[in-house]
Amino acid sequence: MAEMDIRLITSTQIESLMTAAIKRYNLTTRKAHEDYNMFFKAVYRQAIADSLIKSDGDPCLFVLENRFMQYGRSEKERPDDERVISCDTRKILDNAAQKDHERKEDYMPPFAYELSALTGMRCGELAGLVWKNVDFDGGAIHIVQSQKFNEATRQYYIADTKNHKHRQVPITDAIRDVLDRIRLIQQRYGKTGDYVFSNGKAACTNRQISDYLQNKRQQYKIVQPVSIHAARRTLNSRMAVQGVPASTRASLLGHIPRVNENNYTYDMLPMDQKREMVANAGKR
Repeated sequence: MAEMDIRLITSTQIESLMTAAIKRYNLTTRKAHEDYNMFFKAVYRQAIADSLIKSDGDPCLFVLENRFMQYGRSEKERPDDERVISCDTRKILDNAAQKDHERKEDYMPPFAYELSALTGMRCGELAGLVWKNVDFDGGAIHIVQSQKFNEATRQYYIADTKNHKHRQVPITDAIRDVLDRIRLIQQRYGKTGDYVFSNGKAACTNRQISDYLQNKRQQYKIVQPVSIHAARRTLNSRMAVQGVPASTRASLLGHIPRVNENNYTYDMLPMDQKREMVANAGKR
């Protein structure tokens, strides 16, 4: 199909291709829906914009998504270790980020990854973070905006956060260290600007931040799926192990408690701790 004339592709062919892809790659329903919208719908929107086809010639208008979505797995069917970043994978990613810092110290995506792992911030929130919203004296990062992408204009823009609510994340020593290193590098190169993840020429886009982890996964042949979204789930699940209240965790990640518990909380308690707990529970 890749070599076919775009004007000749039918809705049935799209449905068949999506069914084959879902089965081959064992996609979840959400991932299948995202891929379909990001590839087929985006391609045909661009084709219409470029006057390659007419708006009524878009085969996506006639695609019945339930014909291929039925083959997608539920998110809940995935094991916990595919939903969060394990300690071993975290070490690989941290070492990769350090190597990237040494290779090109003003390259910002690895810094964004580091901050995401420590704060649970979304890609758009990281890309939209400005220095004036980093309150070092008050010890908090104010998350009040997010970078988004307009498919029609193919441009990035700044808007409200995903849930249209502002929140704060406390600045820990580790978070301060990441931010201090960024400021030092920006000052050294004379590349200071409004955005935290900027090298002076331009600020990072949410796509560059998202792609960074995917590139590291391929580069280091990491089997486990890794993403900024997984980093959010990992931080929340680790806080749960430490006994942080559900309402507090939800507030830090920008969720309502029910969504946070259902979709972002996974079992990350080490087996040795489980063994000790079971042993204590079984004592007379």
